[in-house]
Amino acid sequence: MFFLIYTLLLMLSGIAMVVVGLAIKQQSTLARIASVVAGIAFFCYGFYLFFLFDGGEYRIFFYAFVLPILLIVQAVKARKQAQEEAAAQQVAGPPPGQFGYGQPAPQGQPQGQPGQPTV
Repeated sequence: MFFLIYTLLLMLSGIAMVVVGLAIKQQSTLARIASVVAGIAFFCYGFYLFFLFDGGEYRIFFYAFVLPILLIVQAVKARKQAQEEAAAQQVAGPPPGQFGYGQPAPQGQPQGQPGQPTV
C-alpha cells in the first residue's frame, strides 16, 4: 500500500513541478528549467516504479515531497514580487523627464489644454 501511494505521489509531484515551471513566467529562467527537469525526473521515476518495476529493491526519496513544495513556494513568491513591482511602477507614473505618453515635456511653450487658447 505504501509503495502505491509513494509512486502516485512521485508522479503528482512531477506533474506539479512541470506545471509550475511552465505556467509562472515571473521566475528566473534557471528556476523554471530546474523545476521542469526535476518534475520530469520525478514523474519518470514514479512511472517506472508504478508500471515497469517488477519487484526487488527500490529507493525512497523523501525530498520528493519537500522539493515540489519549495519550488511552488518560490514560484508564488516570484509571481507576487513581480505583481507588486508592476503595481508600484503603475502608481509611480512615468519616469522623470517624460510627459504624457512617453513624450518629453515641451520646452518654452505654455501648458494649457489642447485646443484651448492660452491667455
